[in-house]
Amino acid sequence: KAKKPMEKLHKLQGLNKYEESRLYLIDYWYQGKLGNKEQENEAAMKLMPIGVGNVDADAYVEAGMRLLKRQYNGQNYGGAIDTLGYLRQEPKSQAELDDIAAAVKKLDEMSTSTKDIVQQIKTNDKGNWTAKLLRPTFFLDKINGEVSTIEFNCENKQVTLPYKVESVMSTPAAWGSCLIKVNATANTTFDFAQLINKPAA
Repeated sequence: KAKKPMEKLHKLQGLNKYEESRLYLIDYWYQGKLGNKEQENEAAMKLMPIGVGNVDADAYVEAGMRLLKRQYNGQNYGGAIDTLGYLRQEPKSQAELDDIAAAVKKLDEMSTSTKDIVQQIKTNDKGNWTAKLLRPTFFLDKINGEVSTIEFNCENKQVTLPYKVESVMSTPAAWGSCLIKVNATANTTFDFAQLINKPAA
């Protein structure tokens, strides 16, 4: 019953921030009911920057906390840091954030760190892992499995590049902030290193 009205809502043009935020909240609920976690997360990510003051605070905090926990548990720390920043704009989120104080502390330390960041990653059953870059320069190490491509979904650029073993990849400043998606065989493990300085050629 909801499918056709949802399609109509998504075709609306010229929405203001208030209307947009409500559309993303409805989308978040709708995708959640369907069990589409990826689309549910995408809707919550779109809601976060514009939802404060435009949707009910309790609904905003619920969506934000669920997204934050998923990002953190999926080791998408760049995304989690963004979500944490948006949640802090809503005073009602403080009690919830206090409940996960250790995770919040880790994210705050990571966001201000001036050191390289190395994470041990395992792709999902589809062979994917998605995260927002905290550093423009990164590489994959100790790969157990096969990595095929890296997708870049940046503010000003979308591109998919074949992965070359032992290559160091770097996104130009002109691309803006970037989400990357590693495409590999299912349950591939690797170390994901983000560098504070680009290595000399």
